[in-house]
Amino acid sequence: MDKTGLEHNRSAFRIWLVLAMMIGGLGVHAQTTATLTVQANQPGAQISSNLFGIFFEEINSAGDGGIYAEMVSNRNFEAPGLTAGWQSITTGSAAGTLSVDSSMPLSASNLYAARLTYSSGSGGFGFANSGYWGMHFQAEQANNLSIYARCSSGFAGAVYAALENASGSQIYAQGTVTNLSTNWQYCSL
Repeated sequence: MDKTGLEHNRSAFRIWLVLAMMIGGLGVHAQTTATLTVQANQPGAQISSNLFGIFFEEINSAGDGGIYAEMVSNRNFEAPGLTAGWQSITTGSAAGTLSVDSSMPLSASNLYAARLTYSSGSGGFGFANSGYWGMHFQAEQANNLSIYARCSSGFAGAVYAALENASGSQIYAQGTVTNLSTNWQYCSL
């Protein structure tokens, strides 16, 4: 048998197998009956009055980074230990850890925060977020960075924020937050 005939037979076998499965499935389905009981006098599950539409399908992060104007991926650290979208960065010989902290929530709807712990060395230790497939900025367009920040007792340093290219070799905008306290503070740059 030549190769063309073999390929033709394989295709025919696949079609035959699919037809056999369909016919077999129809025979089993025809023997099964189902009963649907509606109890209209009993209340069902509570549905939020804020629920609109039939469903929400998350395609290409359309809800997380598309519907609202945020550009920061995983901006609330939604689950304990979840630092997806964030990576630690260092300058000089600085060393530290990046973790998620839930010991003092900002609010009932924002339970987690990033915790930076500087451990040794000289230079800077921080974290970065590359957004959703990067962050889109345009020249001459105003953008704001707003964060809530607090520090541990005894910290007298500053928090530095910068908008950089992916390699960190070019800084487009920067700002510094000083005089942090152990309570949450709103900061806008």
